[in-house]
Amino acid sequence: MKFALMMMLAWATIMPMEAQNDSVPSKKELLKQRIREDVEAIKNAPTTQARKDSIDRIIQSKIENNTKLTDKQKERLLKNYALVQKIDTKMSNSYHSTKKYDTLYLRRPDQMFTLTTKTNIGGLGIDLKGDIEGISYRSRTTSDLSFTTAFNISYQGIGAGFSLNPMKWAGKNKDFEINVNSYNNQWGVDVIYQDAKTLNGYFQYNGKRCELANEDLRSKMLNINGYYAFNYRKFSFPAAFAQSYIQLKSAGSFLLGLSYLGGEIKTQNELSDEVKDYRVYTGHFALGAGYGYNFVLPHRWMLHVSALPTVVVFNRNNIKLNGEKYKSPFYFPDFIFTERMALVHYFTSNFFMSYTAILTNSVIGKPDKQLMVYNKWRAVAMLGWRI
Repeated sequence: MKFALMMMLAWATIMPMEAQNDSVPSKKELLKQRIREDVEAIKNAPTTQARKDSIDRIIQSKIENNTKLTDKQKERLLKNYALVQKIDTKMSNSYHSTKKYDTLYLRRPDQMFTLTTKTNIGGLGIDLKGDIEGISYRSRTTSDLSFTTAFNISYQGIGAGFSLNPMKWAGKNKDFEINVNSYNNQWGVDVIYQDAKTLNGYFQYNGKRCELANEDLRSKMLNINGYYAFNYRKFSFPAAFAQSYIQLKSAGSFLLGLSYLGGEIKTQNELSDEVKDYRVYTGHFALGAGYGYNFVLPHRWMLHVSALPTVVVFNRNNIKLNGEKYKSPFYFPDFIFTERMALVHYFTSNFFMSYTAILTNSVIGKPDKQLMVYNKWRAVAMLGWRI
């Protein structure tokens, strides 16, 4: 009886201890709980600055409470993080400065990070026509459509990303293209370099026509378009094409523009017995003026349209046909046109989409002498998320 009573007392003592042990969370559960608390603290911060302060406190706390680091390692990490904070503060002050824009018309997004995914599609068309010392020629070619998918992350207006070209990976498209864009409210520039080998069409020489297949003709062209916006305090190109600003009220601006179009179009193979070698070299620099407008529409929509015609003020053109080189005369006026369009919709303050298009058209020369019509276009569909 006494032994049974002792066993009952022992069991009664152990049971609460086991129950207490069961209630103690594991290290993994504690880590998950701390992460949830940290995320909630950042999420519930009322302003962007409060969110950044929460992140700073969490990072500093993690460094100071890390038992695996020595005091010197903690000191070095905290010193390096203080330098990062200093740089970030300067970036933030510059990004959110309202000195250069009217806050009734424009504002910066509240969120620090922007994640985007883009689908790009583009094409090229080149028409050539002329008469050189009794030799008439004409060609009309278009490139295969190019498709790319891109992913980008930006922090306070500074971003990085990468793109994929499925058609190129599959070996179905050998064209190469680089697009570099830099837009701010006051000025901006598009730089496009394309090496096109998939030109299809025809070439006509003294009335004899031959069909062009892939790699018969190759085009290497550099196209640069720049703008300066006079009404940059109220009108924003980035609101339409980069979403680093938000247009609050409709506004427009007169634009100054410059354009450069240069490169060569040449045969890769003999086209016929009469045409063994054919090459067109072109280089044009143009200046002009235009206008752009952002229409702020109901239900969080915005439409951008702009046109920037420029007049060629300098050129270096020549044609090489069957080993003979002919200099192209300068005709005035020759034009390079740049047209832009964008449609932006905000589903919420954090989630948006946009459709943009940029077209470059040039008309150089005269139909009865030497004429080149160059058309390059690119359209982009984008989804974005701000955090």
